[in-house]
Amino acid sequence: MPDTLVGEMVNELNEQESKDIAELKASLEAENKKRLAEIDQQNKELEAELALKNKQLNDLSEQDKAIFLKQQKRDRIDNKEKRRKEHEINSVDATQKLLQEFEKGFTNLGGAYEQERKKQIERLQEKLKGRSTDIADAQKKQKEEADEKQKQAEIEKEKELERIEQLRKKKDVLLKHIKEG
Repeated sequence: MPDTLVGEMVNELNEQESKDIAELKASLEAENKKRLAEIDQQNKELEAELALKNKQLNDLSEQDKAIFLKQQKRDRIDNKEKRRKEHEINSVDATQKLLQEFEKGFTNLGGAYEQERKKQIERLQEKLKGRSTDIADAQKKQKEEADEKQKQAEIEKEKELERIEQLRKKKDVLLKHIKEG
């Protein structure tokens, strides 16, 4: 009789564990989708802001453009740092929530079950850390691409300014020849 009771308890705990894992997995997927949607929205907002600032940039004088570009770069750095910190906080919160739920739900289990739970939690935490690293790498790559684009734009701008300067010099020479000749 006691073996069947223990067996039934183990089966019930296994069933509950399966349900909890399924619920947890669904909630983590939902949170990830929500975070990705938030990141996409932030990227869209940043692109719209960048487009607006680029339009404003075309309307400014050369000195104003230099100041504007510096401010724009500072804003981008601040925004990326803010998003990175928010993501770290969200990842830590999700991990802590997961840890608390598992510890709360399985305090009555024996040592073997508890050890397995902790291993599962550690694996999930490692996955979250890996995801954070992947996101950080993607953000770093995105920043590098943006910096490269900015450098290319500055080089093109400098070339255009040089071309304009050369045209002005040619104009001066031609005007001088016309006056002399």
